[in-house]
Amino acid sequence: MGKFCSKCGKEGKANAKFCEFCGNQMVEETVTTVESESVTPTNGMALAGFILSFFVPVLGLIFSIIGVAKAPRLNGNRRGLAIAGIIISAIGIGLTALIYFGYFAAILDEATSYSYYY
Repeated sequence: MGKFCSKCGKEGKANAKFCEFCGNQMVEETVTTVESESVTPTNGMALAGFILSFFVPVLGLIFSIIGVAKAPRLNGNRRGLAIAGIIISAIGIGLTALIYFGYFAAILDEATSYSYYY
């Protein structure tokens, strides 16, 4: 192991106390080991499904179902979020269907009411 300058980073002689390039004090090179953290893969489909459930319920439902299916392989990561996405998407799809069917029924009702006058 050699010595390195803490200022300019250049390697010096093993017995040098000061850097021959900049005059700064030399430090002994030490080897440190870094413990790696166990990285748990995330369930991106569950998160995407939850977010999309508010804006595009059909896509939110699809992504959330995929997120629930992927959860067991990811140690259940974000499974609850995917289930919430499915519930919110289902409610959104149901409300959208009620609005469209109500609007369609109003159009039909209005169309049939005009036929009585002619």
